[in-house]
Amino acid sequence: MKTINQKIVLSLFLASLGLVGCSEAQKESTSETKAEMTEEMEDIKEETSDYLDDAKDEASDMMDEASEKASDMKDAAQEKASEMMEDAGDEVEEMKEAGADKMKEACIKMKEKTGGDVSDCN
Repeated sequence: MKTINQKIVLSLFLASLGLVGCSEAQKESTSETKAEMTEEMEDIKEETSDYLDDAKDEASDMMDEASEKASDMKDAAQEKASEMMEDAGDEVEEMKEAGADKMKEACIKMKEKTGGDVSDCN
């Protein structure tokens, strides 16, 4: 019986060593997994930070571009308005001159009909 008891004790001892070995391996595995996850989380944080920086830079570039386009459009509109005002001023001058010519012609015709002095129409 002693040998059976010894075998049982020996078996229990070996089993407990196996369990201890397994739990140590699990602890090491858990520790390694935790370290890997921490490293991955740091990588993700860094990638996210880089992504946000890139997104901020792109947004800033887009705002600069939009501002530049708006400024160009404003300048073009001002230039066009200035040209239109100049053209309108020229047309007004032409209309004044044409009106003055018509008034002179009408004055001359009236003086000729009434026998007045045409030199008064200048």
